[in-house]
Amino acid sequence: MKERYLKRTLGEYWGVLGTLLAINLFFGLTSPYYFTPYNLINILDHSAITMILAVGMVFVIATGGIDLSVGSTLGLTGVVTALLFKADMPVFLALALGLSAGTLVGATNGLVISKFRLQPFIVTLAMLSIARGLALVLSGGHPILGLPIIFVRIFSGQGVIRNSIFIAFFVAVLGAYVARKTRYGLYARSIGGNEDCAHLCGININRMKIMIYATQGLLATLASFVFMSIMDAAEPIAGMQTEWLEAIAAPIIGGNRLSGGKLSMLGTIIGVLILSSIRSGLNIFGVQPWYQQLFIGLIIIAAVVANTITQKQTQTV
Repeated sequence: MKERYLKRTLGEYWGVLGTLLAINLFFGLTSPYYFTPYNLINILDHSAITMILAVGMVFVIATGGIDLSVGSTLGLTGVVTALLFKADMPVFLALALGLSAGTLVGATNGLVISKFRLQPFIVTLAMLSIARGLALVLSGGHPILGLPIIFVRIFSGQGVIRNSIFIAFFVAVLGAYVARKTRYGLYARSIGGNEDCAHLCGININRMKIMIYATQGLLATLASFVFMSIMDAAEPIAGMQTEWLEAIAAPIIGGNRLSGGKLSMLGTIIGVLILSSIRSGLNIFGVQPWYQQLFIGLIIIAAVVANTITQKQTQTV
């Protein structure tokens, strides 16, 4: 039984695993700096924010939805939390209120999507603009500096391995457990597979969607804490670059379908590592950011094609 499960798992993920291995071998053989302990830790460190965002996103995608506002939520909740710090609010109370703000943003997405039967793309696109606008208004368009030292130490740390890596690892493990061992993961897959059938089976569709989008908002806030601790500042434009795109790309690279019905946390984690490995290797070679976007886009297409072929072969076996 275990051997059959292992064989099926390897068969399902050999495409993305092979892509990750090929990327690391290429950069490792062409640069003496790639496989150094410092760079390997750096890869994990840079993947922390994307990992946290992608864990929430994969549940959203499993329902057949998408959240384009995740980067703006990251920026907004960072600004809100930093302003609470500036108001001399106790650190842990400010963190709790910041997490509540992110959860509220996500829950609002889920509520509008479920109650009014609107497309997630449209709703979250609107929230992207609303959240970014609020972040700029509240901050005056400027970074908020001077965060509490205890906050920076909690989410970044001062050791060789940053706390952000441990936080991302914990979120990924917890997400994998929820995806495979709880009704939450089962219901998310069921909604994406066939929403009408899921409703007939007694699943409260509206409540589940609100919970899933609210969780995405909460995790976006946690990612904003990591970002703030690394930068030692709250940036109103945080999450505006590639964070939101990679949070969506990683689950898709890992074999999850935009149409929903599948929830692969292992594939998502591999997808995150693929993106981080590419960025690290290209940075070592001094490739300019705009060329990095080109290479990453090509790798995303190649990984998705390889994974699609693998899934078709697995289904015919």
